Amino acid sequence: MTEITLEEIEQYVIERERRRKNSWAACLVRVLWPYSERGMLRLDAIYAVQELRTRLGVSIPPTLEHTVQSAYNSHCEGSKVFAARNVDETEAFFHPVGRKGSGRWAVYRGRAEVWLKKKRLNLDEEGD
Repeated sequence: MTEITLEEIEQYVIERERRRKNSWAACLVRVLWPYSERGMLRLDAIYAVQELRTRLGVSIPPTLEHTVQSAYNSHCEGSKVFAARNVDETEAFFHPVGRKGSGRWAVYRGRAEVWLKKKRLNLDEEGD
């Protein structure tokens, strides 16, 4: 049987907290925040999330585009995925600019602030 050291446990706790603070939705909020209602092109947002997570040392799966799209859909006003979650509308803090399928994503800052506070997260890169 392999023994686990205190150092390994501490490292696990640090990594777990880093992942909590930098969920896919939180990273996408941070990326879209400066663009407010005018939004950002979908692919630009996906690449910006990749750059952010790389800087933070948080994992990036081979299915990056699908993963970021899933985080967007889970918190997107009007999304079937969001509707199926049956949660309060304040959790719908992403939205397409213009019509659905416009290719531009934006964030409702007020709703995102409520969600971030509920999750005990901040806008800064490290989520501290």
